[in-house]
Amino acid sequence: MGITPPREEGSYPTRAYKYTNQPHPYEVPADAPPPQSVEGARELFDEAKQASESQEESFGDLPMMGASEWKVSEHEFDIVADFGDVLEEYGPGIYTVHVWAVLHGEPLVISKYSIWHGIDRPEGYE
Repeated sequence: MGITPPREEGSYPTRAYKYTNQPHPYEVPADAPPPQSVEGARELFDEAKQASESQEESFGDLPMMGASEWKVSEHEFDIVADFGDVLEEYGPGIYTVHVWAVLHGEPLVISKYSIWHGIDRPEGYE
C-alpha cells in the first residue's frame, strides 16, 4: 500500500513498481507456530530471503491511499494516514511501514517502523 498526498475520495490510482516474488507473509498457515526466539525469527527471515533472492523481478501495481495530512519539507515530514481498513482486512500481524525518499537521484528507504497489531511480541523483542 502506498500513501499519496490528500486527494478527492476515490481518486487514488495504482502505481507501477518492480518487485521480486518473495514469500507472502499471509501465505503462512494460520496454525504455524510463531518463532520462539529472536534467533528463530532471524532463521525464518534468512530462509525466506534466500528463497526470494533466487526469484526473477516482476512488475505489479501498488494500491495507493491518500493521507489525511501531508507536510513535507527538505529536512522533515509529517504524514498522517488511516490504516484501519488494511488492519481489518488482514488481521493481527506485524506491519512494517517503509518511508522512501529520493536522495542524490537514488530511491532509498530512509525510515522503517513496525506496527504490532493484535499480537504480543515474543520474549526478547523490544
